[in-house]
Amino acid sequence: MCLRVALRRGLMVALLAALAATATKAHAQDQSGAATTAASGAGTAPAGTVPQSGALPGPAQGLPTLPAPGTVTAAPPVGVSVRLGDVNSAIAAANAVGGVLLTRPAGLTFTPTLGLSEEFNDNVFDTTTGRRADLITAVTPGILINLSTPSASGTLSYAPSLQIYAENSSQNDVVQRLNGSLQATLLPRTLLLSLNAYASQQTTSGGVAPGGIGTSPSGNRTTTTSFAVRPTFEHRFGDFGTLQIGYALQYSDQSGRAATAPGATQPFFVGSHAVANEGSASFTTGSVLGRFNDTMEATASVESGSGVLGGAHQYVATNTFRVAVQRRVYVFGTLGYEDIFYPSVPKVQIRDGVWAVGFNLTPGPATSITAGYGRLEGFDSPFVRATVGVTARTSLVVSYSDTLGSSLQFLQSALTNTIVDAAGNPIDNQTGAPVLLTNQLLSVQSSVVRNAVFSSSLITTWPRDTVSLSLLNQQQKLIANASGVSGFSQNSWSGSIAWTHSLTPLLTAASYVQLGETNSRAVGSGSSTVLAGQLSLVYRLTPTLSGSAIYGVTNRSLTGRSALQNIVIVALQKTF
Repeated sequence: MCLRVALRRGLMVALLAALAATATKAHAQDQSGAATTAASGAGTAPAGTVPQSGALPGPAQGLPTLPAPGTVTAAPPVGVSVRLGDVNSAIAAANAVGGVLLTRPAGLTFTPTLGLSEEFNDNVFDTTTGRRADLITAVTPGILINLSTPSASGTLSYAPSLQIYAENSSQNDVVQRLNGSLQATLLPRTLLLSLNAYASQQTTSGGVAPGGIGTSPSGNRTTTTSFAVRPTFEHRFGDFGTLQIGYALQYSDQSGRAATAPGATQPFFVGSHAVANEGSASFTTGSVLGRFNDTMEATASVESGSGVLGGAHQYVATNTFRVAVQRRVYVFGTLGYEDIFYPSVPKVQIRDGVWAVGFNLTPGPATSITAGYGRLEGFDSPFVRATVGVTARTSLVVSYSDTLGSSLQFLQSALTNTIVDAAGNPIDNQTGAPVLLTNQLLSVQSSVVRNAVFSSSLITTWPRDTVSLSLLNQQQKLIANASGVSGFSQNSWSGSIAWTHSLTPLLTAASYVQLGETNSRAVGSGSSTVLAGQLSLVYRLTPTLSGSAIYGVTNRSLTGRSALQNIVIVALQKTF
C-alpha cells in the first residue's frame, strides 16, 4: 500500500478516535437544563399581514404579491438542503440545533472557515457490479458574510471543496457551493435592490436521493451556477395605489459532460447557458377602493444563450381583481394574454389567453393559504401555496405548481422565491422553511418540459429537537428538444424524515431517512428505487472548532440489481 494511502487511513483512524473520546466525555458531563434553542425559521415567519375589516391592502400595506396563475415556488421544502457530496451542509444541519445563530448580527461580519474531511466510500463509481472503494480527502475553505442594517440585509456563503481521491485520481474535482442573497433599500420607499447567487453540483443522470451524501463519477456530474440582480422602483400615490417598475438580469449556466440515455443516439443533456433580461411594471390600487383591490401587470422576458433558450421570450399582461369577502378571506380573478416562444424542435409558440380564479385565507399570522385554478403557458392546472401553523411548534407547508420551461428557467424561478439565512442555507422567502433547489431523483435535461411539482413538509421544533416529515412528487412531460438533443418524460416521488437532537450544548446528533422512486430513461428502463439513510454526530471541541462523524448509506435498485454505497466521513471544521 502506498504511503499516501496509509497516511490518509491513519488520519481517519485518529479523527475517529478523537471524536469517540470527546463524545464519551460529553455524555459523562451533567448538562441538565442547559439545552440551547433550536434553529428558528421553519414555519414561523408570518405569511402576510391580515387585511383589516372592509379593506384589502395592496403590496405597500403588506398583502403578499399574488403569483401569476399556475406559478408557485419551484423549490420544495424537503428539510435540510444537502446536495451531492455536500458534507459541510450536513455538518451545518446538525449544528443548527446546537446553537448556530440564524439571526444576523448587526452590521457587516466576515466569518472565514476551513474544513478538512476524510471519507471512505466502498462504491465510488456508484455501480451495480465492479464495486471499487476509495478514500477521499476534502479541503474546504469558506467564507460566510452577513449584512444587517436598517436598509439592507443579506448573506453570502461560499465554500468550494477540493476533493482528492487516493486511488482514482481521475475523479479529483473542485465542487462549487455558493448561496447568497441581498435585499436592500437604496432610496426609502422608492428604490429597492435584490441580488442572488447560487452554485451547486448534482448527478446528471438522476436516480440519487435528493438529500443524501452519495457520490457519482466525475463524468456524471453537472455544475449549475446562477447570478441575478433585480432593481425595483416603487412609488405610492397616497391611498390611490402603488406603482412598481422592475428590471431583472440573470445569468445561469449548466456545465458537465454530455450524457446520453441507454439506447439513444443523441444526448439528453449538453452544457448550456442563458442570460435573461426581464422588465416588468405593475400598478396596485390602495385603500381608496375599500374591500376591492386591482393589479395591472405586464412582464417581458427575453433569453439569449444556447440550447432551447437561445432567442426564447415570454410576454405576459394580466389584470387581477380581488374582493375581501371577510376580514381574513379574499377571492380573486385574473384575465390576461401571453406570447411565449422557444426556438426548440419542434418550435414552441403559445399565443393564448390567461385566466385564473382562486382565494386566499389568512386566519392568523402563521397561516396563509392561496389556491385556485387557471390557464397559463397553454394549459389548465390548479395551483396551491399554503403555510399552516398547526401548533405553536408545528407548521405544515404545501405547494403545487404546473409550469412550462427548461431546467435553467426552473432554477431561475426558484431563486426568485428564496433567500439565504444567516447560516448560508436557502430558505423560502415567505415561510422561512428550508428548501432544496435541485431534485437529484430526476435527470438534468436540455429540453422544454411541463413540470408539475407537489411538495409538503411538516416541521416541528422543540428547544433541543427538530423533526421534519417531507413528501415530494415531480413529473416532467417532454414538450420539445433543443437541436441535436433528445429528451424524454420522467417522474419521481420521495418521502423523508429528518430528526436533529441536541444531546448537550456541545454535542448534536442528526438522522435522516429517505425512500424514493424515479422513472427516467437516463437510469434505464423501468423504475429505480432509492433508499438513503444518514447519521451524524457533531461536537464543539472549542468555540471555533467542531469535529464530526457521519455515516451514510444509499441503495439504488434497478431491474433486480442494486448499487449500494456505504460512506463514513470524519471531519474537522475551524472558524476564524
